[in-house]
Amino acid sequence: IRLVRPDVPEPIIEVMERALRVRPEDRWPNGDLMRRALIDAALQGGVAPSEDEVASFVEQIVGARLASRRRTIEGSLEGRASPLVTMDPGTSPSEPSVTLGQAAAPWIGAMGLLAAAAAAGVALITVGMTTAWWYSHDGAQAETTRVPDTPLLGPTITVALAPVNDANVMLVDYEPLRVWLEKKTGHPVRMLPAATYGETGKWLLDGRVSLAVLPPYVYIEATRTPGVTPIAMKLFDGSTGTDGVMLVRDDSGASGAKDLSGKTVCMADPESSTGYLLPRAWLRQNGVDPETSITVRITGNHFQSIRDLEQGLCDAAGTYSGAWLAAEEAGISPARFRVLAITGRTPHDAFCSGPSADPAIVKQMQDALLSFDPKRDLGVDRVGDAERITGFVAVEDNRWDDLRKALAAEKSKKPK
Repeated sequence: IRLVRPDVPEPIIEVMERALRVRPEDRWPNGDLMRRALIDAALQGGVAPSEDEVASFVEQIVGARLASRRRTIEGSLEGRASPLVTMDPGTSPSEPSVTLGQAAAPWIGAMGLLAAAAAAGVALITVGMTTAWWYSHDGAQAETTRVPDTPLLGPTITVALAPVNDANVMLVDYEPLRVWLEKKTGHPVRMLPAATYGETGKWLLDGRVSLAVLPPYVYIEATRTPGVTPIAMKLFDGSTGTDGVMLVRDDSGASGAKDLSGKTVCMADPESSTGYLLPRAWLRQNGVDPETSITVRITGNHFQSIRDLEQGLCDAAGTYSGAWLAAEEAGISPARFRVLAITGRTPHDAFCSGPSADPAIVKQMQDALLSFDPKRDLGVDRVGDAERITGFVAVEDNRWDDLRKALAAEKSKKPK
């Protein structure tokens, strides 16, 4: 794309290149995630066509087919014989047999993005239509989907996610909860992974997002600002907290902190509690200066820290017990590592609202989160193989007090 059309905005190129990667596992997991990424890329690239332009483009490309399917839906709704709606019989045998219902809006949304791309002169039609057709088809996912009882109304609720683990894994893990929150609140809900922990808090403070799921360190820093309000804390496999751990490979000869002197230690992010703050505090407490005695390798997220440890890019990794236990989700065998030490304990991530959030919407989201029961509401024991969400509880701010003390102590020891 860069060679043929150097005027195409870089964010759009990045989305397209991911869609065209050789290995399927490196591409977008499903069409909806690609659609969301294209929306963000279009906005970043200054592509913002009017509704009239979008409507005109969609009509040119698929107007007749959409009209046919609309008649199918209306006929089904009149009879109310079945809550399931299938595509019209005219679908080509070479195309996946998908259904409308919830798939219709994202499909049309993807076409709208094609219109946005067309307005910028970007040729995304082939990949965009492939993405649209394959929406709701990921592995053995069901081939039918229910028509929503009521349309989603009002402003989109955007929730920032800190990059605790791989962005793709987090989006897939949060997807069932996102869909349920839409149904519960009646608002469109969008999950937006940030590039860094700090960016998550910044987006919340500057109003780019209404809500953010804040890890403990970022929670402490963000809640210093008036108007940042914690509304619910995540339960991970039923627990309200997690252990920070220092991992080494199973064949490592290290038996304590001093064995890491002169070595490389992987850490997730400078604003991660279990992936930076607690490992450094543990090293100091055990006679190893993290400023001078080790080399720190910042990896960006916990899964990447464990992955780099596995590949020999570091000799130890500061992370949290949940990431180690769920590492298999990222293609890493947990059995290849052992815990050198428990570095401390932190509360789990908390949903927080920002200063500019609409109080009525915040209350809706809080009520929805605190009432969420994955077994009752979704028929599963937990949401996500890595996030492992089993519900939410009210926030008790004193849970962060021990971490606040550790943060203050660490800041006092860092060179000016």
